[in-house]
Amino acid sequence: MNEFKNAKEAYDNTPIPAELSERVQVGIREGKSQYRARRGRTIRRWGATAACFAVLLAGLNLSPTIAKAAAGVPVLGGLFQVLTFVDYDKTEDGIHYDVTVPQLEAEGALAERVNAVVQEKVDAHLAKAQQDWDDYREAFFATGGTEEEWADREMDVIVDYEVKSQTDSRVSFVVTLAEGWVASMEERYCYNLDLAENRDITLADLLGENWVERCNEAVRAGIDASVDEEGFTLFFTPEQGGFTTVDENTAFYIREDGVPVLRLDEAQWGLVQELELNLFYDDGAGYIDLGLDNTFEFDGAGGLLGVNENTWLAIDGQPVAYYHTATVDDGTRYAITGRVPVLHNGVRSELLLTFDNHTPHGYVAGVRTVYPEGETDTVAKGQEALQPGDTLEFLCDYYSYAGDYQDSYLIGDPITVTDEALSISNVPLEGSVQAVYRFTDLYQQHHWTPAVPMV
Repeated sequence: MNEFKNAKEAYDNTPIPAELSERVQVGIREGKSQYRARRGRTIRRWGATAACFAVLLAGLNLSPTIAKAAAGVPVLGGLFQVLTFVDYDKTEDGIHYDVTVPQLEAEGALAERVNAVVQEKVDAHLAKAQQDWDDYREAFFATGGTEEEWADREMDVIVDYEVKSQTDSRVSFVVTLAEGWVASMEERYCYNLDLAENRDITLADLLGENWVERCNEAVRAGIDASVDEEGFTLFFTPEQGGFTTVDENTAFYIREDGVPVLRLDEAQWGLVQELELNLFYDDGAGYIDLGLDNTFEFDGAGGLLGVNENTWLAIDGQPVAYYHTATVDDGTRYAITGRVPVLHNGVRSELLLTFDNHTPHGYVAGVRTVYPEGETDTVAKGQEALQPGDTLEFLCDYYSYAGDYQDSYLIGDPITVTDEALSISNVPLEGSVQAVYRFTDLYQQHHWTPAVPMV
């Protein structure tokens, strides 16, 4: 179903027409009789997805000068020392800080410059983490969160470094900045310094004048090795925005034996950023888009498996169009968010859903107004809590068999909010369903697979 590559993904400023035909309503609602609690969301981790990716340039002949230097036993002292300048582990206002900052002790402008750059990056990282935490706290209480619930939440902020290799005049070290919970992220910065000559060490120094070709060959070999027997890989081709070449800005560090290791970021790899299941219900005249979910399975060889159950997310037992928006996971805690398009008291909006460690079956975190393009220049107001008496009418997008967007429709029955929380579940769907996987690359370009089998 590659025809969906041109599918509309944002709301249009078109009026909402009448409900879908009764046969569609019946077909989708038949699953309600087999209502069951929605399973807790599952964090899916890419086997090859990390903040950076290492390509070992093993087997390459190093320049004689570098090879000789690498053969020596690393020693402390000499022209410089790498010292721990700041080191603390504490929890303050819900943020757990694990901070270890290096400082280079040496004569000359190079050490001074590197220390200043590292400190600037650390300061910016800590300030951003505090702002992220403050923004999250404000949104949490604005949507009905309690002090007791807030007390269970914690953000991890990490600053660390590792000396990869060191001689009496050269050093290679990596500084890691990480943040977990509100916005999962990790950045790594590599520093390769020659203190005797007061300059940075380059890949050209290590590999010679044809360093670009040699690095590119190693990277392409790593990408080729990732392709499984059915031709599946997590990396895009150069024509699709994937890896093309290294350059002077490509990060690397130097091992103890003098071998350079490339650390390419996701932009350089052209790696798949997201994989989501896109489900369409066939009503006999076209497709109802039931949304995107972060649900997928791989076989032992890394190939995508078919969809093994004909179920979808429901609110109060009623199937709805659900769109996964983000997953945050620091390895210990996770939070998955998604949205459900609705008319909230007659106004186009979206319910905001959250699944996390505390509530794996999910909860409705609030509702947010959606302004059609061109209607207003005002940014949509932040989410607000649902109130008893509010009415919710669920929306879905409808496509022709050719994959062309037709319109947005009401689906299912209206719901009146009460004092009881809305329930999120997983219900079976009766009738014909088509499923495709949607890949999203670093540049937010989408790619669809052919229809996957229902097994």
